Amino acid sequence: LERAAILKTLLAESIDRLAPPGGNGDSPAAVFSNTEEWRHFNALYYPYVAGLRPYSRRAAHDDLGPAEEAALEWLRVAVPERTLYNWQKDAAALVAQDLREREGMKG
Repeated sequence: LERAAILKTLLAESIDRLAPPGGNGDSPAAVFSNTEEWRHFNALYYPYVAGLRPYSRRAAHDDLGPAEEAALEWLRVAVPERTLYNWQKDAAALVAQDLREREGMKG
């Protein structure tokens, strides 16, 4: 379980790095943006870290913050399911690259 927790932390950090630079010092998840530069972050963060299931009819999305609500609505209305999967595939490749580079820095 300890190794799983470490992996979860590493993945969350890599996903956070997918967010474009800048902002007002908030975490990337604190402010939602549906611009092209946020696509990879949104495709991984909201479904896998925040736990949103935008295409599920049975998913309960209670107690969402403003960013999660905006992301959920955007995903449901503007992003076809196949498009999200394609973005997730591309974003996963970027996360894998980030992890390889971080591992290379250790050695």
